[in-house]
Amino acid sequence: MKKLILLSVLAFVVSSCGYEIRKKPEPPKPKLTKEQIRKLEYEQRLKDYDVQFLFECNGVKVYRFMDGARRVYFTDATGMTYYQYTTRTGKFSHTTHRVQSINTRRYE
Repeated sequence: MKKLILLSVLAFVVSSCGYEIRKKPEPPKPKLTKEQIRKLEYEQRLKDYDVQFLFECNGVKVYRFMDGARRVYFTDATGMTYYQYTTRTGKFSHTTHRVQSINTRRYE
């Protein structure tokens, strides 16, 4: 009888002092901007096709990948292009024109 009482008291003590392990909540992931999402998608595509970076000249990057037995080269020429020229508007005055375009055309 003493063993039964001792066993029931011991079971009660063990069950009443339960220790709960709580995980710290994960901090929320920062929201990405559209530009960051595009950059991540672009980097993932480069990994998917085993694209090799060759060189960069005047801000234009040149890449190469293999399509079967063919080597395919392409450039990353996004950004702005501009040129300027000067016209004479009078005997002593000049006007400088700056023509700027944004490269949005994609070649496929």
